[in-house]
Amino acid sequence: MAFVNRISTAVFDAFFSVMVNWPGWLSLTILSGLTGVIALFAYKYTSNQKAIGKVHDDIQAALLTAKLFKDDIGVTLRAQGKLFGAATRLFFLSMQPLAVMIIPMALLIAQMAPRYEWRPLKAGEVVTLHAQLHDGTAAEVAPIALDVPAGVEIVSGPGRYMGKKYKEYPEFNEVAWKLRVTEPGRHTLTIHVGENTATKELVVSENQQERYCPVRAGSGFLDQVLFAVEPPASSGDTIQTITVEPQPAGKTSICGIELHWIIWWMLLSMVIALIVKPFLNVKMW
Repeated sequence: MAFVNRISTAVFDAFFSVMVNWPGWLSLTILSGLTGVIALFAYKYTSNQKAIGKVHDDIQAALLTAKLFKDDIGVTLRAQGKLFGAATRLFFLSMQPLAVMIIPMALLIAQMAPRYEWRPLKAGEVVTLHAQLHDGTAAEVAPIALDVPAGVEIVSGPGRYMGKKYKEYPEFNEVAWKLRVTEPGRHTLTIHVGENTATKELVVSENQQERYCPVRAGSGFLDQVLFAVEPPASSGDTIQTITVEPQPAGKTSICGIELHWIIWWMLLSMVIALIVKPFLNVKMW
């Protein structure tokens, strides 16, 4: 997964570099349009268009039969049965292209989130850095240090935490620091726990479209899917997930309407796909 994330991050960085200084609503609209068009092509060439066309014909025939023979209960019930059967076939025919698209869509969302879900830090802000440790004894006894570059100051720490927050949660082991960011730029922090080291990137910028993710993924698969832009931990590493207090980017405003970016992305993608669909002769539903 780490290799896939590294490639997708490099590709998306190169693509998004053209739009990094654009307003968020504009870059999101363009990405939504591209998503809708590419999804249409993917659906067209990974689905059985002939079978879907046959199902559409069956649905039209069933609807016409029910309309023409609405006074005949037996014919109407049979038409409704055929309509239900056709709808069921259409559902299963749609599963193949959706299964093909789910992986690239997940990779795309993982790359869009660092541009729209969280904003970079601003000079002068104070945040808390948490490093979760795999080895329970490390948080208590291992030598711990944090190297920070110019532009980042350690306010306090390290704090060592072990135990359970709540009864229903498993034990956690972590170390934490309070940091103040003072200068714009991409800053790399290095955490040392015993002989194990790990890095976390901090981005300080007034440009909300700068790529920034508050989490360096641990070795878990879901972690690596959700937080894709930094190299993750390996399963044997003492230092696992590294988290900086997330700074939400806020809602995206388009035409004066404020919605979460992923809602705008889904709505715009579907609308643009429906507009383009007749021109590409794609049979869907």
